[in-house]
Amino acid sequence: MNPLVSKVHGKARRWSAEYAALRELCLASGLNEELKWGQACYDLSGSNVVLIHGFKNYCALLFMKGALLKDHKGILIQQTKNVQAARQIKAWLQVDQPAPKRPFSKSAAGRSETDD
Repeated sequence: MNPLVSKVHGKARRWSAEYAALRELCLASGLNEELKWGQACYDLSGSNVVLIHGFKNYCALLFMKGALLKDHKGILIQQTKNVQAARQIKAWLQVDQPAPKRPFSKSAAGRSETDD
């Protein structure tokens, strides 16, 4: 665990429990944890894989090259039409928002379209 990420997540007023759960999931996958752009960022051999970020109505995992991931269940979201490679999974929504289509699984973190 990176102490800088612990410090940032410790100050979070919103999503602190959700950040902790997502952080545990990312760390369990064997990725390295860093603080980049003020967010918890996870990399593999120096290449950014995913970051945890929060917004007013939801928090999410943002996969840097999410367009390359297999998404048979349709849980990866292209934030805007201008976002080319990154895809996010809205992990938690506010109570008055509809629930996510499918829960996120550990297996999504390491798979790409080329995996069988």
